[in-house]
Amino acid sequence: MCKAVLLKKLKSFLFPLLVICHPFNPIQAQSEIQQRFFTSQNGLKISWVHSLTESPDQTIWMGHGAVYTLTSYDGYSFNYTECPQVIVDKVYEDNTGNLWAVDVRASRNILVSTDGNWQTFYLEAGIPFLPSPGHTNKLLFLKEGHLWEFNKVSQKIQIIKKHEQAGIGRFL
Repeated sequence: MCKAVLLKKLKSFLFPLLVICHPFNPIQAQSEIQQRFFTSQNGLKISWVHSLTESPDQTIWMGHGAVYTLTSYDGYSFNYTECPQVIVDKVYEDNTGNLWAVDVRASRNILVSTDGNWQTFYLEAGIPFLPSPGHTNKLLFLKEGHLWEFNKVSQKIQIIKKHEQAGIGRFL
């Protein structure tokens, strides 16, 4: 009887071990992490980047600080866009291809580029702001706990939603 119990315990131990170690049972390993570093050897003119944003078409926009050039990366190549002689913070691209940025030295200046032509609008949007997806020429931003909208064409600012109307407290 002791031999039967011992044989049963040995089978219950060896069977799972045999299943795990069987040569026809492929064991999946974690795939390696793909990391990429870009330098001037890869075509990047300026390797120092202070801000990164992603556009709706998944292009990566890079701000370089005191250099008046913005870089976009589409996954294959770098493209360069000249910006006005100001230091811009993060650059956002809306669905229509307009670029939106804030002048770091004068944070009330919103810079908008349409087809490479930059315009400066004076408004107290603050940071962060977000170009309205799907809405041409509009900018959404939070100020004083409310959701505001700036229309580039009419140059009008209006409150879209007051925090009291939301019922969830002040917008942060």
